[in-house]
Amino acid sequence: MTKRILAVNPVVSTKWIDMMNTNLKPYVSPGFELDCVNVPYGGMESIEGLYYCATTTPYIVERIIQAEKQGYNAAMSFCFGDPGVKEARENVSIPVIGVGEAALHTAMMCGVRVGILSVGGTYRSRHHNAMMYAVRDMVVGYRLSDRVVSYRTTGKPVEQCQEEEVFENLCEQSKLAIEEDGVDVLVLGCTGMVGLSDRLHKVMEVPVIDPTLAGLKHAEMLISLGLSHSRLAHPSPEDVGAICEMKWPPTLRQPE
Repeated sequence: MTKRILAVNPVVSTKWIDMMNTNLKPYVSPGFELDCVNVPYGGMESIEGLYYCATTTPYIVERIIQAEKQGYNAAMSFCFGDPGVKEARENVSIPVIGVGEAALHTAMMCGVRVGILSVGGTYRSRHHNAMMYAVRDMVVGYRLSDRVVSYRTTGKPVEQCQEEEVFENLCEQSKLAIEEDGVDVLVLGCTGMVGLSDRLHKVMEVPVIDPTLAGLKHAEMLISLGLSHSRLAHPSPEDVGAICEMKWPPTLRQPE
């Protein structure tokens, strides 16, 4: 029986869906099926800061709850910051993959000193590097800060990730990460960079981890092994006997 995986793109615009399908579906293993969807509310084109993550998280969780009811075998949150992943794990039994987490753990097997190439500006630019702070916090939360030794940025927002200027910036920052920071494996720190890993690898000649592909393969692996998240680590409200009455905000919809 075909195993189904749902990828939740955490923005309203559907422009990324075609790009996700084009770059991911050739890597889907036989016996698996991948569907890519967006959320109905939240950031229109991209997520550029923590506020955008917070506003879109309820809809990511809603999509994942629906996915389990629809018979999907796993779900992914398609943002490097992994919004909604822990929250969704409390509400479903199927594996919920954070592509950022998957990319970082894949990098651990490919090198010793890891560098993340993120988006947003430098500390004193117009596009201030708010997302870089979130990425650093995420790495600390995953207890990988002793292995991730470099954080660099393209200096551009998410929606410009596919522009040629951004790829040139990626090459420049990758070279600095390798030569100045001692990095031996690179992680693309934004799902907007989908499809760029092979091209960057050919230039830099070190492993380059695409979080979208890492997430897909981790989903396939967990399904194949019959594994999902531990209820001891991610208990549901019912598990701990702490069900509380909810008053749903008018802008949010109660999961059906």
